[in-house]
Amino acid sequence: MNKQKNIKWTKKMLSLLGTDFDHVIADKLGLSMEATRKKRQRLGIPKFNILTPHISNEEIVSKLGKMADKKVAKQYGISTNIVRKLREDLKIEPFHKRYLPEECFNDILKKTMTDGEIGEKYGVSHDIIRMRRVEMGIIHYKRKK
Repeated sequence: MNKQKNIKWTKKMLSLLGTDFDHVIADKLGLSMEATRKKRQRLGIPKFNILTPHISNEEIVSKLGKMADKKVAKQYGISTNIVRKLREDLKIEPFHKRYLPEECFNDILKKTMTDGEIGEKYGVSHDIIRMRRVEMGIIHYKRKK
């Protein structure tokens, strides 16, 4: 039975997962190997493999909330679910909820671009733009043929 159930994982602790063997990380953190392994697995972080190049988790963590989960996942060749789980575990708001600049809302109000065009301009999905547009009570823009 794991006696370390109520571990308060910090960003620094989480950034170490997968960067070395679980037992090495566990020793550094003063935790059991089991607790360390389970947390790494729950977050979908691959185990350390000395034979393959490794991505720094600190590098990934530094991008969470500053760019869309999908972009982070694509950049590092990992699944969006892994990125989302890590971001949520660290209690970091998603990119689209924090960093849509004022100009984006102005573009929505102007009704001169489609949701897809606005999303591409600001590096977010058209779904995010559509959601914001609907929240603002604005009818979608249709390009005239």
